[in-house]
Amino acid sequence: RFGPKCASCNKDIQPSQMVHKVDSNVYHITCLSCVTCQQQLETRDEFFLLEDGKVICRNDYGDRDE
Repeated sequence: RFGPKCASCNKDIQPSQMVHKVDSNVYHITCLSCVTCQQQLETRDEFFLLEDGKVICRNDYGDRDE
């Protein structure tokens, strides 16, 4: 297959599947979750994209420097 792959699980994304797009990364709806606390993130949630394509929720991002 030559379609897009999920940036989190690296599995193919089927044309019929709903996805989240973050910059150039595409995620299955269920795969967009915080790398630290594993909270599933939704469109309205604030989060940060790390250099490796992983995402981190706002709360955990703020705790990184403490």
